[in-house]
Amino acid sequence: MTERFKSICKILTVHRIAISGTPIQNNLKELWALFYFCCPEVLGDRDEFRERYENAINRGNEKDATNREKHIAFCTSHKLRERIKPYFLRRMKGEVSLDIGSKNGKTLGKKNELIIWLKLTDRQVQ
Repeated sequence: MTERFKSICKILTVHRIAISGTPIQNNLKELWALFYFCCPEVLGDRDEFRERYENAINRGNEKDATNREKHIAFCTSHKLRERIKPYFLRRMKGEVSLDIGSKNGKTLGKKNELIIWLKLTDRQVQ
């Protein structure tokens, strides 16, 4: 855990909310950190989470994973999804309205993605 994370976890609050675009897709450590900040009792401490969910899921995603390991990873990820479901609001792009409270059915437009490859400067390489 970073010092910043440790510090924000010490802030005394009645409620905590975390917002992330893609915590599950990014990595399981980020998912754990978000939940540990908001409701630490849900997924336990870092070691508990690793042992209960992360190790099995990551192993099943490895290139050389056996069918058994893949099956265990699938079952473990299903258990994790069920565990976080009551605390996790997931909205798909098609479900998000342009205007809060809008009754006219407007939704976000199609996503346009532009990828531009840049070379690092010498300083960035250092």
